[in-house]
Amino acid sequence: LQITGFKDASVAKDTASFPAYTPALQQAILDETVEFSRYVVFDGEGSLTELFTAPYSLLNGSLANLYGVAGVSGDALNRVDLPEGQARGGIMTHASVLAVRAKASDTDPLHRGLFVFRDLLCRNVSPPENVDATQDQSKLHAPVEDATKLEDFQFFQENSPSCAACHSLFVPFGLAFENFDAFGRFRETQFNKNLQTEGTLTIGSAQDGEFADGAELAAKIASSDMGQACFAQRYATFALGRETKVTPQTLLAADFRKAELSVAELLVAVTLDDVFYYRAVGRGEESP
Repeated sequence: LQITGFKDASVAKDTASFPAYTPALQQAILDETVEFSRYVVFDGEGSLTELFTAPYSLLNGSLANLYGVAGVSGDALNRVDLPEGQARGGIMTHASVLAVRAKASDTDPLHRGLFVFRDLLCRNVSPPENVDATQDQSKLHAPVEDATKLEDFQFFQENSPSCAACHSLFVPFGLAFENFDAFGRFRETQFNKNLQTEGTLTIGSAQDGEFADGAELAAKIASSDMGQACFAQRYATFALGRETKVTPQTLLAADFRKAELSVAELLVAVTLDDVFYYRAVGRGEESP
């Protein structure tokens, strides 16, 4: 999730825009995701589905205030049901994941979308060779100060079609999380305009179709063969300390599905897969 970068100065939040931003709250935001993950795997159902869709999290008083949850106090993290109607649920709507992919005072659908595209779906994208890197910067953003990120992107699509062809693959995934500001707080409007977070998932799976918001998008990814295989790939890569390719057809992905998407059982499956026993030694050869 690369959330440790949340402590870097490059993603620090503007305290004028977010006066609640303190080092203590920053640490609590990071702790929530770590402890939530541990809780899901060892005390909850332990599945990828729960990790991506759980209607609860582990909050303390300051985090609960950030999330708009009443009746929580103290510094200790405890399981708390998340408020309904916020499109919040699962790890993808944690403040840590959202805030680390945002600017000091504004959201960043491009990098939120790239995260979904590359890290949750294991898809790659690179600019085509004919892209004009010197194009007029005025064509990249809507010429009004109160443009929402969706309006900004629509302007970009109309005025920079060569760049927009690639950006359209992943930015809509980032726009699905526009109901959460740069600090991860829920919002329904910006500049007195209702935020539109609807989109369509098209990855060639049974889960393809429309989603209403980021939470629904995360649920679709967790239930798709591609999302499950990508999770297995990221997990195996981390466990083995080297890049590992996993597709929906590979044994590791099949074992993961057979184990009802249990994260703990995925670790066992990694140790039973051939990738655990062999290392590349050059020119396609393998050595135990």
